Amino acid sequence: MGIAADIVIIVVAALFGGLLAQKLRQPLILGYILAGVAVGPFTAGATVSDVHEIEKLAEIGVALLLFALGLEFSLKELKPVRYVALIGAPLQILLTIGYGFLIGRWLGWGTVPSLWLGGLVSLSSTMVILKTLMNQGMLGTLSSRVMIGILIVQDLAVVPLLIMLPQLSNPATGLPMLGIAAVKSAVFLVLMFFLGTRILPWLLAKVARWNSRELFVLTITAIGLGVGYATYLVGLSFAFGAFVAGMVLSESDYGHQALSDIIYGNVVPLAVGLGMFQIGEFSFVLSQVGISGGFLNSEQHAFILSATIISMLITPLVSGLTGPLYGLTRRYFKRDALETVNLPKDGLHNHIVIAGGGRVGQHIAKVLQQLEVPFVIIELSHRLIEDCKRCGYPAIYGDASQEVVLEAAQLEEAEQLLITIPHITTTETIVRYVHRNFPNLNMVVRAEGMEQLAELYADGVHMVILPELEAGLEIARQALISLKMPIPIIQSFTDKVRREQYHSDFSSSAGNREIRLLKNARELLELTWQRLGEESLLVGRSLRELDIRKQTGASIVGVLRDGEFISNPHAEFVFAAGDLLAVIGNLAQRTAIKGIAGEEK
Repeated sequence: MGIAADIVIIVVAALFGGLLAQKLRQPLILGYILAGVAVGPFTAGATVSDVHEIEKLAEIGVALLLFALGLEFSLKELKPVRYVALIGAPLQILLTIGYGFLIGRWLGWGTVPSLWLGGLVSLSSTMVILKTLMNQGMLGTLSSRVMIGILIVQDLAVVPLLIMLPQLSNPATGLPMLGIAAVKSAVFLVLMFFLGTRILPWLLAKVARWNSRELFVLTITAIGLGVGYATYLVGLSFAFGAFVAGMVLSESDYGHQALSDIIYGNVVPLAVGLGMFQIGEFSFVLSQVGISGGFLNSEQHAFILSATIISMLITPLVSGLTGPLYGLTRRYFKRDALETVNLPKDGLHNHIVIAGGGRVGQHIAKVLQQLEVPFVIIELSHRLIEDCKRCGYPAIYGDASQEVVLEAAQLEEAEQLLITIPHITTTETIVRYVHRNFPNLNMVVRAEGMEQLAELYADGVHMVILPELEAGLEIARQALISLKMPIPIIQSFTDKVRREQYHSDFSSSAGNREIRLLKNARELLELTWQRLGEESLLVGRSLRELDIRKQTGASIVGVLRDGEFISNPHAEFVFAAGDLLAVIGNLAQRTAIKGIAGEEK
């Protein structure tokens, strides 16, 4: 069956490797790499028959992965790391080449093989890093953005290395070729930005109007692979071309922006160093050129391949040490101050902390600002921080899952923490930190399902909100209103659904049951507000005349009229249209008073 049989072998081996990694609670990529070694041409047993063809398929897979990642990027979002990528990456490559050269000389290699070793170890693995970041939930952090920025420059550096390393004995021949490659890269980037901002958006708009999802996906895939192949034809990296295509396409209305950027912090150098220490897959290409050209012998070639595979295998393990090591370094090194906007001069006191400044977080901020309730937003997107700055919202520029950022929000002074971040990994990190250090702090969190809801309640969250449930209830409420169903009946129904979903007892401990009962009892006696319309039965009548307490069991404890609040109105108080009544009572009592008070039209 040829390549078809090879694909079956690879998929089955990857399945067993992934299952083994999952069983051992290791990142899946470890299992995939071991599976690749097991079915490779240098091991016994079932092996692939055509390694060259499989390598081509692997390159297409990497290109598609980078194209999808490029779609999640915005050129504006690369600004925070552009200097690190453009300046830091070349320095990293040069320093690593020097480091590799010294290792080669220490091993007794000659000058030329040692320089080849330096060039090979200077490039990291795009595939391994991306999969590791995805598995660890790190995509979207500044550390991941710095790594990806450096990887882009490293991919560009492959072409100069392929030109220069074989010409080490005659540098004068390689320099003109290097200049031609630089011109090709510049022309390609200019053409891609033109295509990505003018032609491709127009093409996608035309395809989208045909309402064929299949055709739209096919168009997207063709663009990614087509551009990648075009870069390959002009002598540049196939995967790099696909990434650039996705990146420029993300600027159109049909690109999906999924990642966000955050400020620099002390954890970034550590995360980048531990995440990018491995030797990349391009070393296989370079080492093959080296051995075919006689610059490396078979022993040196085998040494490089072994080091590459081992470094890839231990990448997830080493990268996972970032958090613990960062915690240790914070004990002994002074950390930099975080950037903030619009914070009050006297600091944060009795405030609400909003973790996440997206649409939900900014809606909350708008309400709190109008009610003059002190708050602060923690946000990791540069664009959203600028929105907060324009709106006058106090904000901290940072990653809410980082302990140093939460400390900057003055949680010990806060009244409540609202977590609006949609990513459950980040949410759980915040919740566990707060529950461990500030167990009495009230937390309200969004979740994506009942399983997450149960886990968050178990971690000490006061209230978990399900966005899908709330959206469904509001749609149902609007439908019932259009069917002329009485408002009290609709309200009673939605309240019942919320109690059933949110107030289930997810813990068997007596302490948690008591807390849940106390919370339910408090909500049975709740203060609500009712505005009187022109047609309300209360308008023009006094409290004594209405005898509301006897009729409904509810109590009117206040009235807001023309900007003035009247507390505990006397028996002769006469209600007027537009009054906002403060009503206290249980659900049935509040429903009854709504029935006689009516709704303002």
